[in-house]
Amino acid sequence: MKSRRSGISLLEFAIAAPVLVLGLGGVLSIGASLLRTVQAGQVCRAAAAMAAAGVDLRDPANQRLLARAAAGLGLTQADGESPDPNGRAAILAARVTCDSSGEYAIQWQAVIGNQTRWQSSLQGQAARIRQFIDLRPGEQVTFVETVVETGSLVPGLPPVVRVRNLS
Repeated sequence: MKSRRSGISLLEFAIAAPVLVLGLGGVLSIGASLLRTVQAGQVCRAAAAMAAAGVDLRDPANQRLLARAAAGLGLTQADGESPDPNGRAAILAARVTCDSSGEYAIQWQAVIGNQTRWQSSLQGQAARIRQFIDLRPGEQVTFVETVVETGSLVPGLPPVVRVRNLS
């Protein structure tokens, strides 16, 4: 009688184990995706704060600083400091100004990371900033966007996360 119970227990475990393993894999994938999303938001806020404080995001030393902060996002090369031009992430920044006639112009742009794979939501057109904010003549804003490939395998979770910030 005892061997029959252990045989049934083994069969129950054989049926339940794959379901439990798949569930655990899903939980880990969701956790990793959420972690990357939170990190992307933190890096985006840090870049926007730097721009608001007058730090030039086009300067390679400042780009390395941001790349180091975003190392867990796949933005850096193996050394952990240099931005990876083929990485899984990018930080895109642009300063947009509004002249006295109300026309928008991009004053400067900076791309940290993979600039061949990711493009800014502005796509080089300053007027697209209107979907995020309206500027009065003489005003300027720095638009910072962090784009990260999350690598999520769970249906319903986005494979790419975009976080935007204005300063």
